Amino acid sequence: MKRLPIGARFQRHLVDHPEVEKNLVRLARREKRRGTSRCSIRKLWESARHSNGKLSGMDDHFHALYSRRLMVKYPDLGGMFRTRRRRAP
Repeated sequence: MKRLPIGARFQRHLVDHPEVEKNLVRLARREKRRGTSRCSIRKLWESARHSNGKLSGMDDHFHALYSRRLMVKYPDLGGMFRTRRRRAP
């Protein structure tokens, strides 16, 4: 069975686990309030994973996609994360 491309899997994940985005936004905004202008999405990812035992859907393949999504969807988080050129579709 052929596996879906990461972009398609990510879109499905967004629908199935909206709590992940909500928690990442909350943590990123907390960092902003503390005066942090740039932050590691991986740091926030691990913080969300370990601080909330009920948080499901923390697939390690998606954190880079979340960093791009958050900076586009939430203008106050623009430029918060460093990203590389995306290779996968």
